[in-house]
Amino acid sequence: MTLCSLIHIKVPEALFKPSLVGLSVKPLHEAIVECISRCDPAFRADLLKNVVLAGGNTNLRGFRERIRKELSLAFPSATMEVLMAPGLHPCWVGAAPLSEAEGLFVLREDYDEAGPDIINRKCIF
Repeated sequence: MTLCSLIHIKVPEALFKPSLVGLSVKPLHEAIVECISRCDPAFRADLLKNVVLAGGNTNLRGFRERIRKELSLAFPSATMEVLMAPGLHPCWVGAAPLSEAEGLFVLREDYDEAGPDIINRKCIF
């Protein structure tokens, strides 16, 4: 196996086994399971039918299938749908209209003066 092949396998695997790269954090799929499990049971089925993956790592070969497999192990009787968000930058596109909303942005000067708490004062819906 070449070094390039190892990198293609190990780097994505670190999302599911962070200890491979020396991190002691929760694996991605476990974080998703925890988030869904903390929700009201009445909403869990709908959440599992609407899992949307977005961002650069979702373009990794087999990523969608792996997330689906891991979620299926955690919720074996659930009907689930794991979708890929369209486009390269769906989070940016989705949040872009907020940049034009009056009062939903923080100027650098305001942030420097008030600190991170200004986000809570100005931008919470």
